[in-house]
Amino acid sequence: MDKILSIYDRAVQPIESMRSNVNSKVIKIIIGISYMLIFLNPVILPLIFRNGESYRFVLMSGVILTGIIIILSAKSLKGRNLGLSSTYLYLMAFVGFLFMVHGIYFGAAAYIIIGFSFSIMSILYSVAISSSYELNHISIIASSLEYAAIIFVIVSIIIGPGLIMAQYTAITTNPNLLGNLLIIVVPGVLYRLYMCNSIWQKLSRYFFLSMLVTMCFFSNSRTNFLGIILELVTYGIFSILNSRQNSKLKKTKRLKNGAIKLIVVGLIALVTWFFTFFMLTDIKHTIANLLPSIQIEMDIDDSINFKESLEESSRHFTKGIAGVNKNEEVASGRVNIWKAFLKDVKLVGHQKEGKDLTFKDRKYKNTNAHNVYLQMAYAAGAPAGLGMIAIVLAVIAASFKKLYLAFNRVYITKDEIFAMMVLAGFLFPSFTSGGYPMYVYMPSTLFWMSLCIFSRKDRNNEKGTFNR
Repeated sequence: MDKILSIYDRAVQPIESMRSNVNSKVIKIIIGISYMLIFLNPVILPLIFRNGESYRFVLMSGVILTGIIIILSAKSLKGRNLGLSSTYLYLMAFVGFLFMVHGIYFGAAAYIIIGFSFSIMSILYSVAISSSYELNHISIIASSLEYAAIIFVIVSIIIGPGLIMAQYTAITTNPNLLGNLLIIVVPGVLYRLYMCNSIWQKLSRYFFLSMLVTMCFFSNSRTNFLGIILELVTYGIFSILNSRQNSKLKKTKRLKNGAIKLIVVGLIALVTWFFTFFMLTDIKHTIANLLPSIQIEMDIDDSINFKESLEESSRHFTKGIAGVNKNEEVASGRVNIWKAFLKDVKLVGHQKEGKDLTFKDRKYKNTNAHNVYLQMAYAAGAPAGLGMIAIVLAVIAASFKKLYLAFNRVYITKDEIFAMMVLAGFLFPSFTSGGYPMYVYMPSTLFWMSLCIFSRKDRNNEKGTFNR
């Protein structure tokens, strides 16, 4: 590791000297725009390239944008100890190396790019943003996510489809893609909630957060909705535990204030729920009639009502609970897919990530494993899947350690809470989706980026600017 950092140091010094005349505000703006494009490209580019070429463009643009972020952030270490744990860095390098080897072996350029992003780009990214701690990258990421969410919601209302009885998709035309975007922006909005002091800013963010959760509910994507709920629970737990140190009030008074706050947030969420339904139906119908030429699709259900919408969502969310074949229905047909892919997991991976599968009541064309760990093991061999499992288990262990510290009145920083919310949002989709590459699958992108926080060795947590 010392040799790697030494090479990094020599490479960064000339870049740092060339960057010295650039205003720091300009650097932050460029970095923020780069992050925003990384997060929005999986939504925007498929609308432009509809022939299946978007995958390659999303992957390549993500690598380029990350390179820009690294160049604008990297600073010479000059003997400083970054305090990075080598465990995560070695595991990332190991997984990336396996993909690059398979890419060369099979002649698959996508594997080489994926391996490069996992190993070299991820490690350089972790070192670069750790060396420029004063830029506060997590704050920039959170702001970029919030702005991306605002742009996405506005554009979806103007040109996207309205709410129908089936799954709501916004401009993504895919409910799972919508859920993937919402699952990464929620931690960003919550992080920004920590930062604001104005009561009106807090109320507006509670309103916007409730709108995002409601849109995810209307998408009827159980996995993503559960992921968002787990993110909110993570935020709530650490918010309560940290608040014990920030308050001089007695326990009963804190409980009373907490109950009042919970009631207010609940009322905001209820009002927002009805408002979002009205916005995606009546308001959307009016906009579509006024501006028909710019609509992505005119799939509008004039007869939909709030009660029917809830009944349809209830049917989606409870699917399989009372069914005959519970496991298969709850997993939406994934159990047989998992079994089929597991049979073909070997030491050496496969040239193609997908395969054709035919079952008694379902038929799949070039489907993926619908599980991150299985998919990686199938693509780059069993060691790659095990490496990913090791990374996730290490992060889960680190999160429970933070929880233990929080219970013992150790202050947990907002960056650490953000990383644990990202983990919470990544876990559910990782079991039901095969989306593992950075840049292409949004929960994976944010998860890989957040590893730089977990890579930091434990330091004495000092009381920071955590806002309740």
